[in-house]
Amino acid sequence: MNASSSPSDALTVDHSVEGRRVSGARGAAVGEERAQGLRPIWLVLAGAVALAAVVMLVTAAVHHPGPGHTAQVFEYTVPQGTTAAIEAGEKLYVFPSHLDVRVGDTLVIHNNDTTVVEVGPYTIARNATLQQTFTRPGTIVGICTIHPSGRVTITVHS
Repeated sequence: MNASSSPSDALTVDHSVEGRRVSGARGAAVGEERAQGLRPIWLVLAGAVALAAVVMLVTAAVHHPGPGHTAQVFEYTVPQGTTAAIEAGEKLYVFPSHLDVRVGDTLVIHNNDTTVVEVGPYTIARNATLQQTFTRPGTIVGICTIHPSGRVTITVHS
């Protein structure tokens, strides 16, 4: 760095940056170089924030019921003795073999039986309650210990 010796340009400094000679007020050239180096970082950060906002909006649109749909609760209670009665051959229909719901709807199953029950992928302990809110469309197929067929299909519509 070579400073000029004349009193009229005492604030003028010559800077050499990557082989280029830059003149200006003291520190101005260095500050400009730093600012130019930071611009891409701010652009990347701004882009990341914008992308995060878009992802959140899309997630909210996909995972929540659309306008005009009031979320419903599908509630079932498994009375004590249900599993034993079905195993004994009784035709008890505590839960349907096919259930149609929509995104945003909630399934609630109260198991008042003395045994664990299974409905598709859900296992409900004795004297426990399952509460499942559906967040995306799809089909759930599995066993059902509280329906005489032993099978269940839950279809979640958008």
